[in-house]
Amino acid sequence: MGAPRGKTISSQSESSIVTLTSNVANVRTPIFEVLVPRGVVYLLANQNRVRDSLLRGMLMLADLNVTAGTRISGATTLSIAVQGPSDESEKIVRTVPYSPWRDLPIVNQRNDDYKTNIISALDLGEDTGFKLPEAYKLMILAKGPDVIDWTKSYLEIPLFEVN
Repeated sequence: MGAPRGKTISSQSESSIVTLTSNVANVRTPIFEVLVPRGVVYLLANQNRVRDSLLRGMLMLADLNVTAGTRISGATTLSIAVQGPSDESEKIVRTVPYSPWRDLPIVNQRNDDYKTNIISALDLGEDTGFKLPEAYKLMILAKGPDVIDWTKSYLEIPLFEVN
């Protein structure tokens, strides 16, 4: 096995890997699903280096908007979940409010001055993270008063390919 290779999965990735779904207002709904391709193992890291420090938490960039182009409510909760190919339902790993992302444009979320807040908001409770073998799904679920318009929204998760 070689060294892990970084891979960015986003709402703009090909549809064979990422499925985007409009949520139902006030119902926890899967909005973003990553299907791990055949022969691949992804690592969802729970440690990220920012400047000279190793921070515990997952990096996710999110700019979620309604049809009018305004941000969804900061009270919306986002859940990170995984689902194996034989699992009947997803296992929720962590649920957080959208508020740490709401007032930060994507350009700021990429900036080390702001990453600390969004990474620490998503501590997955595992030291290194989760390995996701082929056919597993990584899911982001949303529950809030607003319906996300994917033509005006963006979500990005850096993963590592470890095989």
